Amino acid sequence: MPESFATSASALSAAPHVLSPLPSGLSYPAAIYPSMNLLIIGTVWSSFLVPITVALFFFSTPATRRQPAFIMNVFAILFGLVEGAINMYNQTRALLGIPVHPNFDTVFASMTILVPNFAELVLLFRVVAVYPIRSLSWRRCIMIYAPVAIFKVARFTNVALFIAKWVQLKKNTVNPLETGQEAWSLPNAKIEWFVQLFDTMYISSLFLARLQQRNEAIEPLSLLSPPTLRQSISSRLRTLFWIAVSNFVIPVLLNLAQLIFIFRDVEFLHGTYIFIVNNYVQIIGVLLATIWSTGTQRYRRSELDDDGLGHLTIRQASVLTSVTPSTTNVQLSMRSEERLHVAKEV
Repeated sequence: MPESFATSASALSAAPHVLSPLPSGLSYPAAIYPSMNLLIIGTVWSSFLVPITVALFFFSTPATRRQPAFIMNVFAILFGLVEGAINMYNQTRALLGIPVHPNFDTVFASMTILVPNFAELVLLFRVVAVYPIRSLSWRRCIMIYAPVAIFKVARFTNVALFIAKWVQLKKNTVNPLETGQEAWSLPNAKIEWFVQLFDTMYISSLFLARLQQRNEAIEPLSLLSPPTLRQSISSRLRTLFWIAVSNFVIPVLLNLAQLIFIFRDVEFLHGTYIFIVNNYVQIIGVLLATIWSTGTQRYRRSELDDDGLGHLTIRQASVLTSVTPSTTNVQLSMRSEERLHVAKEV
C-alpha cells in the first residue's frame, strides 16, 4: 500500500489514539485531503447541471420532451444530482469527523459506476434514430445492433458483480478509503473502462458515419436551393458533426486517462478523481448536444421567417436522407398547405 494512502487511511481511524486530540469538528490534514478533493469535484461539477437543466427545458418543446432521448437526458440529470448530493453528504460528515453509515458509501459507489451507463443510453437512442430498426434488413440490423447489445449486457453484468463485491468488502472494512483501495485492485473497473471505451467508440462511429452519408446526399440539393436554405442545411450538418465529435473525443480521452491510472497508479484516489469528472462530462455532453440541436432548429426557423421562407418545412427543419448501396434519395417532406415562394427577377 502506498505511503500517502496509508497515511490518509490510517489517520481517520488511528489519529485520535496516536496524536493529540483536536477540538471537536476538526480533523488532521492527512485525513481530510481525500474528502476535501472529492467534495470540491462533486460540488462543482454537479452544480453545472442546474443551469444546463434550465436551458434544456427552455429550448425544448412539448414534442421534444416526449422523445426517448429527452427523457433519458432528464434521468441522467437526476442521477448526476443524486450522486452529487450523496457525495456532499458523505464528504461533509467525513470532514467533520462524523461517522457515515456504510449504506451511503455503497450507494455512492453504485451511482458512480451506473451514471455513465445511463448517460450513454442517450447516444444509443440517437443511433436508433438514424438507423431505424424497421427500415433495416435483419442481417444489417444484427450487424449494427448486435455489438451494441453485447457491450451493454457485458457492462451491466460487470456493474452488478462489482456492486456485489463492494458490499462484501464493506463488511470487512470500516474505513471507506480502505474499501476503495481494495476495490481498485479488482478486475471489474478495468473491464468496465475497457468495454466502455470500445462501446463509446463504436456508437459514436456509427453516428458519425451516418452524418457523413447525409452530408454527401445533401450536397447536390444545396447547390439548387436558395442561399438561406443552403446556409441552414450546412449549419445543421456542421452543428450535428461537432456535437458528435464533442460527445466522442472528450469522454474517450478521459476514459483513456482512467485506464492509464488504474494500470500505472496503485493508489485509487487519483483515478477516482478522473472517474468522477468523466461521469459529469458525459452527462453534460449529452445535455449540451440536445440543447444545441433544439436551439439551432429554433434559430434556423426564425432565420427562414425573416427571409420570407417561413413556409418551407423540411420535416421540421430536418433533411431526411435514405442511403442505400445503389441509390441516394433526398426526401423533402412538406405539408400540403405549405409552399415555397421564390420571387424571380424579370
